[in-house]
Amino acid sequence: MERAELIRHMEQRYGVAPEYLWPEAYPSGAVFRCPGNGKWCGLLMRVRGEKIGLGGPKGVLHFDLLVVKNDPDVIGLLLSKDGFYPAYHMNKRHWISVHLDGPVSAREVRDLVADSFLLVCDKK
Repeated sequence: MERAELIRHMEQRYGVAPEYLWPEAYPSGAVFRCPGNGKWCGLLMRVRGEKIGLGGPKGVLHFDLLVVKNDPDVIGLLLSKDGFYPAYHMNKRHWISVHLDGPVSAREVRDLVADSFLLVCDKK
């Protein structure tokens, strides 16, 4: 799933637009907040490959990652698959990084977004 496709999905399905909180330091970094409680349900970042154990001088240098919340048991299973990494700048037990434009299908990304939205936004 491409970055623009993810943003469109978040806006159309959940009514959530990206917020660019760090325009000078991280112009491509954005958060998605729950409409009701303002908590983060997703973090979209472009990171250097070496930050997640990928890339190098001859490889792709930057990767788009989506960081979403999920159940720790599910995260444990996902980390054994290509395209999933420990959460970047978030609690690594409850959040996971998903490589956009990588081996993770668009459907799986949408499912993970739905899980995160439910876990963070639908709490009573």
